[in-house]
Amino acid sequence: SGFWWVQAGCIYVGGRLWHPNSNSDALTYNPGRWVAGRDTHCLGDDNNYHPCPLVMTNTKVFLTNWGINNWGARGEIRNLEAYDTQRAAGIIGTHYVNNMLSVCRTGRSPLQP
Repeated sequence: SGFWWVQAGCIYVGGRLWHPNSNSDALTYNPGRWVAGRDTHCLGDDNNYHPCPLVMTNTKVFLTNWGINNWGARGEIRNLEAYDTQRAAGIIGTHYVNNMLSVCRTGRSPLQP
């Protein structure tokens, strides 16, 4: 990924998906970075939605400009492996990265069939 835009991520979080009309199941999506950051909410025991982190676990990315491009408000990335990337992750907001391996250039050649 990242052929058309140098900051394109193999995994992208940050657009906005919403119901423009409350009387319809139709959804609208804006793929651009949402100004306030993507705000993640989880359903609590009280049946109300509360702010919570978006958690990614055991994620591998390779052959990309940016591995993860996350414009979310909060999150946690656990066990990230990034190979042959320009940047392992580009994140804004409040995020934690736990246990990350980044190998910018592995030296591997493409396999010929």
